[in-house]
Amino acid sequence: AELVRESGIRDIHDLANVAPSLQFNVSENETSATARIRGVGTQGSNPGLESAVGVFVDGVYRARNGGALTDLGEIAQIEVARGPQGTLFGRNTSAGLISVATAGPDLGGFVIGGDATVGAFGEQRLSVYASGPMVRDQLGFRVFAANSRRDGLNDVIDAAGAVSDANDRNLTTVRGQMLWAPSRDLDLRVIADFTERDETCCSGVFYDPAVVNGATGEGYINSAPAQAIAAIGGFGPAGTAALGPSGFSDRTAFGNRAMDQQVTDSGVSAELNWQTGLGLLTLVSAYRDWEFEQGQDSDFTAADLLYRSPGDGGFAFQFFSQEARLTGRTGALDWLFGAYYINEQLDRNDTLRTGTQYGDYVAALGAASGNAAISFVAPLLASTEGGGQRDRYRQNGDSFALFTHNIWSLNDRTDVTFGARFTQENKDFRQTILTVNPIPAMPVIGSIFPWHNPSLDGTSSQTREENEWSGTLAARHELSANVATYLSYARGYKGGGFNLDRDFDGDNAFQAETVDAWELGFKTTWMDGNLLLNAALFDEQFDHYQLNTFNGVSFFVASIPSVNSHGAELDMIWRTPVEGLRMQGGLAYADAQYGDDAAATPALFRLPGSRLTNAPLWTVTNAISYEWPMFDAMTGLAHLDFRYVSDQNTSSNLHPAKEQPAYVLLNGRFGISSQDERYSLELWGRNLLDEDYAQIMFDAPLQFLTIQPDASLPPLVNVSGLR
Repeated sequence: AELVRESGIRDIHDLANVAPSLQFNVSENETSATARIRGVGTQGSNPGLESAVGVFVDGVYRARNGGALTDLGEIAQIEVARGPQGTLFGRNTSAGLISVATAGPDLGGFVIGGDATVGAFGEQRLSVYASGPMVRDQLGFRVFAANSRRDGLNDVIDAAGAVSDANDRNLTTVRGQMLWAPSRDLDLRVIADFTERDETCCSGVFYDPAVVNGATGEGYINSAPAQAIAAIGGFGPAGTAALGPSGFSDRTAFGNRAMDQQVTDSGVSAELNWQTGLGLLTLVSAYRDWEFEQGQDSDFTAADLLYRSPGDGGFAFQFFSQEARLTGRTGALDWLFGAYYINEQLDRNDTLRTGTQYGDYVAALGAASGNAAISFVAPLLASTEGGGQRDRYRQNGDSFALFTHNIWSLNDRTDVTFGARFTQENKDFRQTILTVNPIPAMPVIGSIFPWHNPSLDGTSSQTREENEWSGTLAARHELSANVATYLSYARGYKGGGFNLDRDFDGDNAFQAETVDAWELGFKTTWMDGNLLLNAALFDEQFDHYQLNTFNGVSFFVASIPSVNSHGAELDMIWRTPVEGLRMQGGLAYADAQYGDDAAATPALFRLPGSRLTNAPLWTVTNAISYEWPMFDAMTGLAHLDFRYVSDQNTSSNLHPAKEQPAYVLLNGRFGISSQDERYSLELWGRNLLDEDYAQIMFDAPLQFLTIQPDASLPPLVNVSGLR
């Protein structure tokens, strides 16, 4: 908790500052979040995909990573578990998990507090909390509430040159808890929470303006699409000159449609712990309701080409989960048996509309490219104004699992861990596809732009059933009182599902993802326990890796036959001999690569043998904190944390234009507080080195030539956008 507070960690996204094996990126909207561990994760832009890295808050699974992007409030502890999970508790994951424990009710005495934060870009955050006993030592409560606001980080220029801002923050969250502990053998904790976000997000910044100004190279044809957009005001009155030498660093974007996004997230959970004669029985019940409404300027320009109106598109999750665990010890065996059930309903309304300048753009494109076929189609496209797709998807899923995790002590220095999980998954999928104002007798257009393809219209359904075993086996031996070594094997599993987007072949299903993971490591303590130093070597082989990618017009899921991640990790916690000085850091080397058979479609021809998206080879983190007495009753605090990330490609198709060079992030905090910590005043700074870096780069819609001189060639892009 101390490191979390000093590092300014408010949500899961901030956690990457201090966890070297973890990457956490946000894509084209605030719900499209992806956690990656050891270079492996599931791109969050498609709600049909579950996460390879699961997130649990107070023991309750969050259905997608984006559902955990909230103000976590008072944090007691955060754990980042690396590698496949599933034999200890809850939902199974293939790459790892993040477990957050929030502060619980205080049964001993009353406490009231809060904090107020101000910062650049008009940032304001106010939080308050209260906790205490209702019946001393038996019944207590805790309430927490926070509101966060910040102005937009990007300037958005419209066709007339007017400037507004986007990518702001407006979040309110409330959490209430009750804890009943009538005896040492029984306690019940009930938590209810509600979060609302009403934000303008997200605009896209051009990462490489030289491309739209006519640069050529691998994957580029020419600048005709961008010149066409400029001709109809897509880059404001200044045309492509408005992009400047680098639209990336000045955070300039373009738009003409509302980008309002609303998220409501609520839930209730109950955890019962009862020490029975057989062992400790733990029951965790939860219900969560998460809804997202999206407005989007889908072409990311000031021209009126494609958009989603606020209120008529988005998606929602509702799920109920029930977990039961019984743990105990019999002789030399520590044992755990558990069962887990989750029922999830997912609904998506995908409404994409064509704008008033859609036909003008195609006409300008035909003129700029000298392509007679495009010019011929332009008048027909003009008649599609207000058209597009009105698609509805529903997925119902049930998952039931039995699992066990056991540690058998062979002697005082050696033990063996063995665990197993059987998971049964059932998913029912139904879609209704509707094309509004399609182009008559022009099937070639529908084959390029799916929102013009009425041949996909209709209602269809599919089902999936999977039965899968996973588990773990490990041996640990203490070489001395302060050094232990271990060797482990784990089999992980993440269920298959359905792609919630228009699919040309009519089969939205994708396969389950499995992994075989090996790990060899050491866990050591030195200096009378003041220095913890751990090291590990790992190798993880994924089969049917679920890759979600955007081809410039739609999302699709490719099942990659093989992906391998191998490397080494070093973790350190050091309470130094200098009073008040402590350090925590780590180093991760992760070589996550696609197999030689990775080119599932022609558009992914760069994948075989290449590193995964957002998978840097090297990541180094370190946090240094120093506390010292000041005056008679004060304490000073100085804190610095940094994160070094080596170069990485931020795109699912690994286009070379989307390479992000290595960078360093430095954060700091300086403060004074009373020695009893009842009050404090702190100055803080994020990204003190003022680094510009990209999390996700993607092909800007409609800004590439889709009619190829050779149909066998992969799509070629001529501009990349930035999130």
